Amino acid sequence: MIALNRPTASTCGMNPSIAYTIMPDYGGAYGWVNRDGADTLGPNHADHSGWGGEHAITQGLHEDFVAWQTEFERAPFNADQVIESIDWVLFHQRGLALARRLKVELGDSAAVLYVKPIEDPNYLANQRVELALDGSTVERPWVRRRGPRHPAWLPSRIVSGGQTGADRAALDWAIRYRIVHGGWCPKGRASVDGPIPARYQLQETESAGYRQRTRLNVRDSDATLVLNAGDLDGGTLQTVRFAHALGKPLLLIQLDEANAEISARAVTAWLIEGRFKGVNIAGPREEKRPGIYALVAAVLEHVIQEHRKLLGR
Repeated sequence: MIALNRPTASTCGMNPSIAYTIMPDYGGAYGWVNRDGADTLGPNHADHSGWGGEHAITQGLHEDFVAWQTEFERAPFNADQVIESIDWVLFHQRGLALARRLKVELGDSAAVLYVKPIEDPNYLANQRVELALDGSTVERPWVRRRGPRHPAWLPSRIVSGGQTGADRAALDWAIRYRIVHGGWCPKGRASVDGPIPARYQLQETESAGYRQRTRLNVRDSDATLVLNAGDLDGGTLQTVRFAHALGKPLLLIQLDEANAEISARAVTAWLIEGRFKGVNIAGPREEKRPGIYALVAAVLEHVIQEHRKLLGR
Protein backbone atom coordinates (compact mmCIF):
# COMPACT_ATOMS: atom_id res chain seq x y z
CA MET A 1 0.00 0.00 0.00
CA ILE A 2 1.26 3.46 -0.87
CA ALA A 3 0.77 5.72 2.14
CA LEU A 4 -0.19 9.28 1.27
CA ASN A 5 -1.64 12.14 3.27
CA ARG A 6 -5.37 11.72 3.82
CA PRO A 7 -7.49 14.89 3.86
CA THR A 8 -9.80 15.41 6.81
CA ALA A 9 -12.88 16.21 4.70
CA SER A 10 -15.34 13.34 4.59
CA THR A 11 -18.00 14.69 2.31
CA CYS A 12 -18.92 12.79 -0.84
CA GLY A 13 -21.85 12.46 -3.23
CA MET A 14 -23.08 15.27 -5.44
CA ASN A 15 -20.44 17.77 -4.26
CA PRO A 16 -17.49 15.95 -2.64
CA SER A 17 -14.34 17.76 -1.57
CA ILE A 18 -12.41 15.19 -3.61
CA ALA A 19 -13.45 12.46 -6.00
CA TYR A 20 -11.65 9.86 -8.09
CA THR A 21 -12.81 9.15 -11.63
CA ILE A 22 -12.06 5.72 -13.05
CA MET A 23 -11.82 5.73 -16.86
CA PRO A 24 -9.35 3.86 -19.11
CA ASP A 25 -7.14 6.00 -21.29
CA TYR A 26 -3.96 5.80 -23.33
CA GLY A 27 -0.51 6.11 -21.82
CA GLY A 28 -1.31 3.76 -18.97
CA ALA A 29 -3.82 6.00 -17.22
CA TYR A 30 -6.88 4.62 -15.46
CA GLY A 31 -7.57 7.15 -12.68
CA TRP A 32 -8.11 10.89 -12.40
CA VAL A 33 -8.60 13.22 -9.49
CA ASN A 34 -11.42 15.76 -9.13
CA ARG A 35 -11.08 18.32 -6.35
CA ASP A 36 -13.77 20.49 -4.78
CA GLY A 37 -16.52 18.76 -6.75
CA ALA A 38 -15.24 19.95 -10.13
CA ASP A 39 -16.87 18.24 -13.10
CA THR A 40 -13.79 18.38 -15.31
CA LEU A 41 -11.22 15.61 -15.03
CA GLY A 42 -8.20 16.64 -13.04
CA PRO A 43 -4.59 15.60 -13.56
CA ASN A 44 -3.76 11.97 -14.27
CA HIS A 45 -2.85 10.44 -10.93
CA ALA A 46 -2.85 6.69 -11.58
CA ASP A 47 -0.94 4.79 -14.24
CA HIS A 48 1.42 1.82 -14.67
CA SER A 49 3.99 3.39 -12.34
CA GLY A 50 1.63 3.47 -9.38
CA TRP A 51 -1.28 5.15 -7.67
CA GLY A 52 -0.63 8.82 -7.08
CA GLY A 53 -3.89 9.75 -5.44
CA GLU A 54 -4.22 11.52 -2.10
CA HIS A 55 -5.72 8.41 -0.52
CA ALA A 56 -3.85 5.11 -0.23
CA ILE A 57 -5.01 1.98 -2.06
CA THR A 58 -3.71 -1.57 -1.99
CA GLN A 59 -1.08 -2.68 -4.48
CA GLY A 60 -3.31 -5.58 -5.58
CA LEU A 61 -6.12 -3.23 -6.58
CA HIS A 62 -3.69 -1.02 -8.47
CA GLU A 63 -2.33 -4.03 -10.40
CA ASP A 64 -5.86 -5.17 -11.30
CA PHE A 65 -6.66 -1.66 -12.54
CA VAL A 66 -3.51 -1.73 -14.70
CA ALA A 67 -4.46 -5.10 -16.25
CA TRP A 68 -7.95 -3.81 -17.03
CA GLN A 69 -6.66 -0.56 -18.52
CA THR A 70 -4.03 -2.40 -20.58
CA GLU A 71 -6.74 -4.47 -22.29
CA PHE A 72 -8.33 -1.22 -23.43
CA GLU A 73 -5.09 0.37 -24.57
CA ARG A 74 -4.03 -2.58 -26.69
CA ALA A 75 -7.33 -2.88 -28.55
CA PRO A 76 -7.38 -1.40 -32.08
CA PHE A 77 -10.01 1.19 -33.00
CA ASN A 78 -11.59 1.92 -36.37
CA ALA A 79 -11.82 5.09 -38.45
CA ASP A 80 -14.76 6.29 -36.34
CA GLN A 81 -12.61 6.00 -33.16
CA VAL A 82 -14.69 3.03 -31.99
CA ILE A 83 -13.17 -0.13 -30.51
CA GLU A 84 -15.09 -3.15 -31.78
CA SER A 85 -12.85 -5.95 -30.50
CA ILE A 86 -13.73 -5.45 -26.83
CA ASP A 87 -16.81 -7.03 -25.29
CA TRP A 88 -17.89 -3.75 -23.74
CA VAL A 89 -20.58 -5.25 -21.53
CA LEU A 90 -18.03 -7.50 -19.80
CA PHE A 91 -15.37 -4.78 -19.83
CA HIS A 92 -17.62 -2.37 -17.94
CA GLN A 93 -18.69 -5.08 -15.53
CA ARG A 94 -15.03 -5.57 -14.65
CA GLY A 95 -14.39 -1.83 -14.46
CA LEU A 96 -17.34 -1.24 -12.18
CA ALA A 97 -16.25 -4.15 -9.97
CA LEU A 98 -12.82 -2.51 -9.61
CA ALA A 99 -14.42 0.87 -8.88
CA ARG A 100 -16.53 -0.78 -6.17
CA ARG A 101 -13.39 -2.23 -4.61
CA LEU A 102 -11.86 1.23 -4.65
CA LYS A 103 -14.94 2.68 -2.95
CA VAL A 104 -14.78 0.02 -0.25
CA GLU A 105 -11.11 0.82 0.40
CA LEU A 106 -11.73 4.58 0.52
CA GLY A 107 -15.07 4.51 2.32
CA ASP A 108 -16.69 7.91 2.79
CA SER A 109 -13.39 9.80 2.62
CA ALA A 110 -13.80 10.36 -1.14
CA ALA A 111 -16.30 9.86 -3.93
CA VAL A 112 -15.64 7.33 -6.71
CA LEU A 113 -17.00 7.83 -10.21
CA TYR A 114 -16.88 5.56 -13.24
CA VAL A 115 -16.91 7.00 -16.77
CA LYS A 116 -17.13 5.17 -20.10
CA PRO A 117 -14.52 6.11 -22.73
CA ILE A 118 -15.69 7.49 -26.07
CA GLU A 119 -14.19 4.45 -27.83
CA ASP A 120 -17.24 2.52 -26.57
CA PRO A 121 -19.97 3.07 -29.21
CA ASN A 122 -22.52 3.10 -26.37
CA TYR A 123 -20.62 5.52 -24.18
CA LEU A 124 -23.59 7.89 -23.86
CA ALA A 125 -25.65 5.23 -22.05
CA ASN A 126 -25.06 5.71 -18.31
CA GLN A 127 -21.85 7.48 -19.26
CA ARG A 128 -20.95 8.68 -15.76
CA VAL A 129 -22.03 7.06 -12.50
CA GLU A 130 -21.06 7.38 -8.84
CA LEU A 131 -20.42 4.29 -6.72
CA ALA A 132 -22.01 3.91 -3.29
CA LEU A 133 -20.61 1.84 -0.42
CA ASP A 134 -23.38 -0.74 -0.88
CA GLY A 135 -22.24 -1.32 -4.46
CA SER A 136 -25.11 0.53 -6.13
CA THR A 137 -24.62 3.27 -8.70
CA VAL A 138 -26.23 6.66 -9.25
CA GLU A 139 -26.03 8.36 -12.61
CA ARG A 140 -24.18 11.68 -12.51
CA PRO A 141 -24.52 13.19 -16.01
CA TRP A 142 -21.98 15.72 -17.15
CA VAL A 143 -23.08 19.32 -16.62
CA ARG A 144 -22.46 19.71 -20.33
CA ARG A 145 -23.43 16.48 -22.03
CA ARG A 146 -20.51 15.16 -24.02
CA GLY A 147 -21.33 13.58 -27.33
CA PRO A 148 -22.50 14.26 -30.88
CA ARG A 149 -25.30 16.72 -31.41
CA HIS A 150 -28.30 15.18 -33.12
CA PRO A 151 -31.65 16.74 -34.00
CA ALA A 152 -34.33 16.50 -31.32
CA TRP A 153 -36.45 14.30 -33.56
CA LEU A 154 -33.75 11.69 -34.06
CA PRO A 155 -34.20 8.81 -31.58
CA SER A 156 -31.77 8.80 -28.67
CA ARG A 157 -31.80 4.98 -28.65
CA ILE A 158 -31.98 2.39 -31.44
CA VAL A 159 -33.21 -1.10 -30.62
CA SER A 160 -32.74 -4.15 -32.83
CA GLY A 161 -32.37 -7.90 -32.43
CA GLY A 162 -28.90 -8.43 -33.91
CA GLN A 163 -29.89 -10.76 -36.73
CA THR A 164 -28.12 -10.47 -40.09
CA GLY A 165 -29.57 -8.05 -42.62
CA ALA A 166 -31.86 -5.24 -41.49
CA ASP A 167 -31.11 -5.62 -37.77
CA ARG A 168 -27.37 -5.22 -38.13
CA ALA A 169 -27.68 -2.40 -40.63
CA ALA A 170 -29.68 -0.51 -38.00
CA LEU A 171 -27.19 -1.28 -35.23
CA ASP A 172 -24.18 -0.38 -37.38
CA TRP A 173 -25.85 2.92 -38.27
CA ALA A 174 -26.42 3.67 -34.58
CA ILE A 175 -22.80 2.85 -33.78
CA ARG A 176 -21.48 4.99 -36.61
CA TYR A 177 -23.43 8.06 -35.48
CA ARG A 178 -22.94 7.40 -31.76
CA ILE A 179 -26.61 6.81 -31.06
CA VAL A 180 -27.14 4.58 -28.04
CA HIS A 181 -28.13 1.09 -29.16
CA GLY A 182 -29.49 -1.98 -27.42
CA GLY A 183 -32.27 -4.51 -27.51
CA TRP A 184 -32.95 -8.17 -26.90
CA CYS A 185 -31.40 -11.13 -28.68
CA PRO A 186 -31.95 -14.89 -28.28
CA LYS A 187 -30.25 -16.82 -25.50
CA GLY A 188 -26.68 -17.63 -26.49
CA ARG A 189 -26.74 -14.62 -28.88
CA ALA A 190 -27.99 -17.00 -31.55
CA SER A 191 -28.26 -15.91 -35.19
CA VAL A 192 -28.15 -17.70 -38.51
CA ASP A 193 -24.44 -16.96 -39.03
CA GLY A 194 -23.31 -17.88 -35.52
CA PRO A 195 -23.14 -15.92 -32.25
CA ILE A 196 -24.02 -12.25 -32.60
CA PRO A 197 -20.77 -10.22 -32.46
CA ALA A 198 -19.94 -8.67 -29.07
CA ARG A 199 -19.83 -5.14 -30.51
CA TYR A 200 -23.64 -5.20 -30.53
CA GLN A 201 -24.50 -4.56 -26.88
CA LEU A 202 -27.65 -6.62 -26.59
CA GLN A 203 -29.35 -8.44 -23.73
CA GLU A 204 -30.13 -12.13 -24.00
CA THR A 205 -33.65 -13.46 -23.51
CA GLU A 206 -34.47 -16.62 -21.58
CA SER A 207 -35.42 -18.36 -24.83
CA ALA A 208 -33.13 -19.42 -27.66
CA GLY A 209 -35.93 -18.74 -30.13
CA TYR A 210 -36.65 -15.48 -31.90
CA ARG A 211 -40.28 -14.86 -30.90
CA GLN A 212 -39.57 -13.64 -27.37
CA ARG A 213 -36.81 -11.33 -28.60
CA THR A 214 -39.13 -9.87 -31.25
CA ARG A 215 -41.90 -9.13 -28.77
CA LEU A 216 -39.59 -7.61 -26.14
CA ASN A 217 -37.96 -5.27 -28.65
CA VAL A 218 -41.37 -3.99 -29.70
CA ARG A 219 -42.56 -3.73 -26.10
CA ASP A 220 -39.49 -1.86 -24.84
CA SER A 221 -39.46 0.76 -27.61
CA ASP A 222 -41.62 3.82 -28.15
CA ALA A 223 -42.21 2.90 -31.79
CA THR A 224 -41.20 0.36 -34.42
CA LEU A 225 -39.83 0.98 -37.90
CA VAL A 226 -40.05 -1.99 -40.27
CA LEU A 227 -37.92 -1.81 -43.41
CA ASN A 228 -39.01 -4.67 -45.64
CA ALA A 229 -38.40 -5.95 -49.15
CA GLY A 230 -40.50 -8.61 -50.86
CA ASP A 231 -43.36 -10.38 -49.12
CA LEU A 232 -44.15 -9.42 -45.54
CA ASP A 233 -43.67 -12.71 -43.76
CA GLY A 234 -41.76 -14.60 -41.05
CA GLY A 235 -40.27 -12.61 -38.20
CA THR A 236 -40.86 -9.31 -40.00
CA LEU A 237 -44.60 -9.99 -40.14
CA GLN A 238 -44.47 -11.07 -36.51
CA THR A 239 -42.93 -7.71 -35.60
CA VAL A 240 -45.81 -5.90 -37.28
CA ARG A 241 -48.36 -8.05 -35.46
CA PHE A 242 -46.71 -7.42 -32.09
CA ALA A 243 -46.71 -3.67 -32.73
CA HIS A 244 -50.45 -3.76 -33.43
CA ALA A 245 -51.15 -6.01 -30.45
CA LEU A 246 -49.16 -3.82 -28.05
CA GLY A 247 -50.54 -0.58 -29.44
CA LYS A 248 -47.14 0.76 -30.49
CA PRO A 249 -46.68 3.30 -33.31
CA LEU A 250 -45.55 1.53 -36.46
CA LEU A 251 -44.17 2.60 -39.82
CA LEU A 252 -43.80 -0.06 -42.52
CA ILE A 253 -41.67 0.83 -45.55
CA GLN A 254 -41.42 -1.42 -48.61
CA LEU A 255 -37.92 -0.75 -49.87
CA ASP A 256 -38.61 -2.40 -53.22
CA GLU A 257 -41.36 0.12 -53.99
CA ALA A 258 -39.32 3.34 -53.68
CA ASN A 259 -35.68 4.40 -53.76
CA ALA A 260 -33.64 5.07 -50.63
CA GLU A 261 -34.08 8.84 -50.75
CA ILE A 262 -37.87 8.71 -50.99
CA SER A 263 -38.05 6.07 -48.26
CA ALA A 264 -35.82 8.19 -46.03
CA ARG A 265 -38.12 11.19 -46.45
CA ALA A 266 -41.04 9.10 -45.21
CA VAL A 267 -39.00 7.85 -42.24
CA THR A 268 -37.81 11.37 -41.41
CA ALA A 269 -41.34 12.81 -41.52
CA TRP A 270 -42.54 10.02 -39.22
CA LEU A 271 -39.71 10.63 -36.75
CA ILE A 272 -40.28 14.38 -36.74
CA GLU A 273 -43.97 13.92 -36.05
CA GLY A 274 -43.52 11.22 -33.41
CA ARG A 275 -40.43 12.50 -31.55
CA PHE A 276 -39.80 8.95 -30.32
CA LYS A 277 -36.98 8.46 -27.82
CA GLY A 278 -36.48 4.77 -28.54
CA VAL A 279 -37.15 3.16 -31.92
CA ASN A 280 -37.07 -0.54 -32.72
CA ILE A 281 -35.84 -1.15 -36.28
CA ALA A 282 -36.60 -4.52 -37.85
CA GLY A 283 -36.71 -6.25 -41.20
CA PRO A 284 -35.70 -9.45 -43.02
CA ARG A 285 -32.43 -11.24 -42.49
CA GLU A 286 -29.78 -11.17 -45.22
CA GLU A 287 -30.04 -14.86 -46.08
CA LYS A 288 -33.74 -14.49 -46.82
CA ARG A 289 -33.56 -11.19 -48.69
CA PRO A 290 -30.05 -10.84 -50.17
CA GLY A 291 -29.04 -7.19 -50.29
CA ILE A 292 -31.38 -6.05 -47.49
CA TYR A 293 -28.48 -4.86 -45.36
CA ALA A 294 -27.35 -2.46 -48.07
CA LEU A 295 -30.92 -1.26 -48.70
CA VAL A 296 -31.57 -0.50 -45.03
CA ALA A 297 -28.15 1.11 -44.58
CA ALA A 298 -28.80 3.41 -47.57
CA VAL A 299 -32.17 4.52 -46.22
CA LEU A 300 -30.81 5.27 -42.75
CA GLU A 301 -27.88 7.16 -44.22
CA HIS A 302 -30.32 9.27 -46.21
CA VAL A 303 -32.17 10.04 -42.95
CA ILE A 304 -29.01 11.79 -41.77
CA GLN A 305 -28.78 13.57 -45.12
CA GLU A 306 -32.41 14.72 -44.76
CA HIS A 307 -31.48 16.21 -41.39
CA ARG A 308 -28.66 18.16 -43.02
CA LYS A 309 -31.01 19.39 -45.74
CA LEU A 310 -33.42 20.64 -43.09
CA LEU A 311 -30.54 22.61 -41.57
CA GLY A 312 -29.70 24.03 -44.98
CA ARG A 313 -26.26 22.39 -45.05
